[in-house]
Amino acid sequence: MEAKPLIKLLQRANKSRYDQFLMHNRMLMNCYTVDEDSDIGMHYILHIPDTDEYVGSFYDETLFLDVKMISTAYSNGHAKLNEAKKGSKEKVKPKELREELHFRAEHDHAILKFLFYLRDELVDVETLSLDYPITTTNPVAKVIEDTYGAMISRVKPGGICLQFDGNKLNLYELAVARPEIYFFDVKVNGKRIRIPLYKSLFLNMKSFDEFFISLQETRLVGIYLYTVQLSVNGLTDQQVGYIQNF
Repeated sequence: MEAKPLIKLLQRANKSRYDQFLMHNRMLMNCYTVDEDSDIGMHYILHIPDTDEYVGSFYDETLFLDVKMISTAYSNGHAKLNEAKKGSKEKVKPKELREELHFRAEHDHAILKFLFYLRDELVDVETLSLDYPITTTNPVAKVIEDTYGAMISRVKPGGICLQFDGNKLNLYELAVARPEIYFFDVKVNGKRIRIPLYKSLFLNMKSFDEFFISLQETRLVGIYLYTVQLSVNGLTDQQVGYIQNF
């Protein structure tokens, strides 16, 4: 399978500030816990689209993906392929360059390989070893799954659920004009709720196919769940946080 779709996923997820992600149920995710030192306490979920780019058993696996480790391996091979391209005596057509991703599960680990070809000639191989298999006995995986499950279970059945179109409300422009945070004010049952939109949510992004903010009532009194959902170039991610309304 092609390597670039995975790199595209990691580049998008990188804006969340998490260093690694659990790939599970065709999502890349990581969850904030109170034990972590973080400027922004938000859960992150990137949905792997059901498109031809992401067909293959690899994207159905449960794995930990380290952004820096994988990106560095890909960048090394990509640079060597470009060097080979520059050194070619004949002009290289785009279709003569190939970057492949290969995955193989072993008994107690998994192998992830990037293979780089010029005119069907192998230029470089970058090999990574990943923890495998990942189960709920893994403490990090357990924290992420438990935190994600708790978030879902806290939503109040039949409670308040509001959605706002950020594109129509020009919320991107308002958010990035602030030094760090823009507060989007919403009235619920006569009470004002301030939804924080961090400038960093839009890192390296300027326009969106879809931009929605949702606000959901939880089972906890005065606590709301809010989600910022952004769709760009076929990828949709969600950053989720809690608001305590006094």
